[in-house]
Amino acid sequence: MGKGNSAIWSSNFEKLKRFSELNGLCNVPFKGEYRMLAKWTTRQRKAHLSDEQRERLDSIGYCWLTKQDKDDLAWNELFQRLALYAKVHGNCLVPQTYPSDPELGTWVANQRRLDKQKRVREDRRLRLTAIGFQWVVHTIQPKQQQATNSQSSKTQTPHFNSKYDTKWMTMFEKLKQYHKVNGDCLVPYNYPPDPSLAMWVSTQRREYSQKSWYGTERCIRQDRKELLDSIGFCWDNRVLKDATKVAAETLLALQQHQKQLVQQQSTGQDKMPAPNKVENEDRRDDNGAKTLCTIKLSSISKDRNNKRFVRPLPMAKKMKVKIISSC
Repeated sequence: MGKGNSAIWSSNFEKLKRFSELNGLCNVPFKGEYRMLAKWTTRQRKAHLSDEQRERLDSIGYCWLTKQDKDDLAWNELFQRLALYAKVHGNCLVPQTYPSDPELGTWVANQRRLDKQKRVREDRRLRLTAIGFQWVVHTIQPKQQQATNSQSSKTQTPHFNSKYDTKWMTMFEKLKQYHKVNGDCLVPYNYPPDPSLAMWVSTQRREYSQKSWYGTERCIRQDRKELLDSIGFCWDNRVLKDATKVAAETLLALQQHQKQLVQQQSTGQDKMPAPNKVENEDRRDDNGAKTLCTIKLSSISKDRNNKRFVRPLPMAKKMKVKIISSC
């Protein structure tokens, strides 16, 4: 190094030394008046320096690591923490909000995000795969595996990671309780005991009927669909509209029959036999007026799977009518 270059180097070193004394470090920012000094400081890591110059830089706490070196050190540290997590828990499914180590949960989520963007280095990807890192969470199994795992999937609950899955399972347990009491999953849209359950059931049908933005698969997750199928969930809502139509027609026939009964009683004639499709029961409402309480249907609607079912409907509720299946 010539005398001119040596003088320039010494001048920049003195500037770096004063910056270190004022700020306690040698990481010069690339902005403002320190822009040129920051460039010079960075170049020293790859420059051909004498032993004396290296000793002088070491004396003020100069960091020889490049940005890439620092990134590698931080990545390796978090990788070791993930390997320890996998050894303890048997998998690498660290929740993103992991109370014991929030930084690790965020780092794991970032690795999956970077992999989708094709920005994970190949050597890092191989190291993560070697410890069982799962790059895609909640994947749909191939059809060949679905045939062998269909029985176990109905009895085992899949692994859930987020607060949204916890809420979904809470509503699913409510639906199971409804099924246990009523014998079906046909929660009315207007369900006073639990309106949130009725809204949730409607949402599951809507997600099933919609297509995914990323292909032809349904929007609803496969593990959730299997759980709902295991308790006999009805996915087609059109059959419910057919049942509403049957209820309205039956109610009209019953009203006409009652009108004929009233006319015959006023004229002293014998009572006409009630239609075999209708069974009525008189009660009094809050105003003391007689209201029809029960309708029994002999013709039951069928869904796509040719399964018989009838559901209490909002329309029937407004008419003060309850629909029940035939004996």
